[in-house]
Amino acid sequence: MVFPVVIGILLRLPTFLLEVKEKKITSFDWSKFIAVGVPAFVLLVMLFLPFLPPLGGSAIVRTIAAFSVSTVPTITGIVFGYVLLDSFRTKET
Repeated sequence: MVFPVVIGILLRLPTFLLEVKEKKITSFDWSKFIAVGVPAFVLLVMLFLPFLPPLGGSAIVRTIAAFSVSTVPTITGIVFGYVLLDSFRTKET
């Protein structure tokens, strides 16, 4: 679960460091983070929901967990890590 998020962060890190170095970062884009980052994080966490006692019996959770063997958590982890750093707004020149 952590490894794909780290890969996503590493994909965005060079551009993010350049923006930090040039002091272009002004704020955080909550709309992008909520629209893309939060759903990606929820899909990433869905893998572990069947192991929690209160939600383990839900048919919807078991179905999603059955279909998300390795591809879904990998893709959503990379997307979440990338969007996490990409959500910092930069001032346009």
